Amino acid sequence: GDGLQLAKDIYAAALEHIDELCAPYATVIDIDRAKLPTAATVNGSGLVTGVAVGSSSVSATIGGTVGQASITVTPLPSATQLAITTQPSSSAPNDAVFPIQPVVQLKDANGNNVATAGVVITAAITAPGTGVLGGTATATTNASGAASFSGLKITGTLGIRSLTFTAGALTPATSSGINITAGAATQLVITTQPPATANSGQAFSSATVVQLRDISGNDVPQNGVLVSAAVSPSAGVTLSGGTTTTNASGTATFGALTLTGPAGGYTLTFSSGALPPATSSTVTLSAGSGSKLVIITPPPSQVQNGASFGPVVIQLQDASGNPVVQPSPVNVLVAITTGGGALRGSTSVGTSGRTGTF
Repeated sequence: GDGLQLAKDIYAAALEHIDELCAPYATVIDIDRAKLPTAATVNGSGLVTGVAVGSSSVSATIGGTVGQASITVTPLPSATQLAITTQPSSSAPNDAVFPIQPVVQLKDANGNNVATAGVVITAAITAPGTGVLGGTATATTNASGAASFSGLKITGTLGIRSLTFTAGALTPATSSGINITAGAATQLVITTQPPATANSGQAFSSATVVQLRDISGNDVPQNGVLVSAAVSPSAGVTLSGGTTTTNASGTATFGALTLTGPAGGYTLTFSSGALPPATSSTVTLSAGSGSKLVIITPPPSQVQNGASFGPVVIQLQDASGNPVVQPSPVNVLVAITTGGGALRGSTSVGTSGRTGTF
């Protein structure tokens, strides 16, 4: 078993250095080297096994005929370096497992494979490359001296990285370049905010732009992804122009967003499928264009014939009922709509700011 093999290994190492081991004791010990086990043994089936470094003669007799051969047992090769026998993928998406995983082999000084099992090899991103190496960053050699990695991936910014493989004092090995491209979209980011102010019923003065990005914040160039906008608070206000799709760069441009409703502060939330939504900065909505007159202070229900009454106050409002401030007066006329008689006094006024007073 393992104990026997260990004893053989110790004996082989001692036999290889017999002279230097015995020299200090040459005057007190006498070793008959002819009686020591030879460097190689042969069993009854003719199988020759090397047990120590050195030379031996083996013989066999078949049908009275004797055959003899000289056997030289040399040391097993010793690993001095690592070599990459299977390079990782030349390109991989960010945060995605490499399609081709690397395989690293133990080699001796002459580049020969060394069949040693149990050597732990570690992978890391070669400096000064940045990012996080995911997956299993260590692999152990098999009986052939080969270590196969699994699940390796790089999470970080776009660009080319390489991997360096190390194992103790062995000369490390560095892979060829791996081009990290954008990964799957995991988030929406507003790259151009909506304008800080807008008028009810009128398209925003500038476009709002939303970008698909991966887990590391890299732009994801994915075409045709539907992105929708919603307004908050939503009571009494409507949003139009609130859907669009991404272009080849993964950009969704909202060029006709319009809020119609009461004046006040609103935010827009952009969403797409299962991606976390993105919320805009505040848009302060003001009145839109004047579209109607509203009597704020009505005339009295009864007046004496020929007696003056008032004041009567009217207000210019937009379609959502917001008072409209006009930079210049709007002329407003008044007339009797039902009944007879003549209306005297000022029958036309110009609005001042939001209101006009008769």
